[in-house]
Amino acid sequence: MTPTERRVTATHEAGHAVVAVHYGVPFSSVSVVPFSKTLGRLSLHRVWGQPPHVPAMVLTTILFGGPEAERHFFKANPQGSYMDYDYVREVLGNAYGVDEIDRRAVQCETLAKALVVLHAGWIDRTARALLEHKSLLTNQVVELAAEPRRTR
Repeated sequence: MTPTERRVTATHEAGHAVVAVHYGVPFSSVSVVPFSKTLGRLSLHRVWGQPPHVPAMVLTTILFGGPEAERHFFKANPQGSYMDYDYVREVLGNAYGVDEIDRRAVQCETLAKALVVLHAGWIDRTARALLEHKSLLTNQVVELAAEPRRTR
């Protein structure tokens, strides 16, 4: 992977992680280590071997957090987000039926875009930390929320 591809992947995964923390959805880790068909991933906490119950609209907004972070920081359409979009269709289709997928996806995408703008500094700090450490836990992402203090 080129340095630019690594930065894009870190920003994408940071977008997922920051939106998850915004909603209080716990995750085990966020990583930029390639896994299966992905270049990185957000691993939600499992309870007794099962993923946590996350409302469909919240989960969908988290899924859109990655592609929207790419759009915000790199001003380009996300290249590797097809798995996010496939999962969005699955989550919304299962929760609301096929007829509601497009309308609800637009709502979640719009919300994710606003959260990315609101938390852009936090996403950037998280992406930089991912580039350095390759993987972060929930509490590490939470700690990055605070703006760094500026010294005079």
